[in-house]
Amino acid sequence: MELAVVGIDMPIGLIPNIYSSLMCAKPCARDPRPATTSYRVLERFADYTFVEALPLTGRHHQIRIHFSEIGHPLLADEFYGPFGEIKDGTPLFTPDVKPELSNASTQVDDDEEFEEPAESPFFDPALPLRRHALHAASLSIAHPISGLAMGFDAPLPPDMQETLTFLQRNG
Repeated sequence: MELAVVGIDMPIGLIPNIYSSLMCAKPCARDPRPATTSYRVLERFADYTFVEALPLTGRHHQIRIHFSEIGHPLLADEFYGPFGEIKDGTPLFTPDVKPELSNASTQVDDDEEFEEPAESPFFDPALPLRRHALHAASLSIAHPISGLAMGFDAPLPPDMQETLTFLQRNG
């Protein structure tokens, strides 16, 4: 069965916080550039979805940001939460940066302190995966000297395969 390919088309730029290099797709992003990611759903589970994503542009953290912005952050992503939330405690804005237009869902009080938890809250303790769930299954580039097309494929790493198998068995 052929699955439909869907696209996410949102410009990506730096969050408007001069002390961070994290990115966002909010209207207030600094120096936003066009970004498009196509994807198709491979398998659905109770709380997770296994997708194949293809970035059509090459922005920093593009897949992570696009899925975060549509409310589906990557499993165990330590920075990007649902709907563009920045999870590491970095304020989206700094006091000296006042965005002209913002639909930002997260602002952090400057007086709030952030402590690193003893155990990471980003992992689902029921799942084997202990890193964000992103894997480059294939890569195609032009050779830097000859210009000939080169392609590389990589199987799903053992921890991701183990997680996928667990989800297939347990929903």
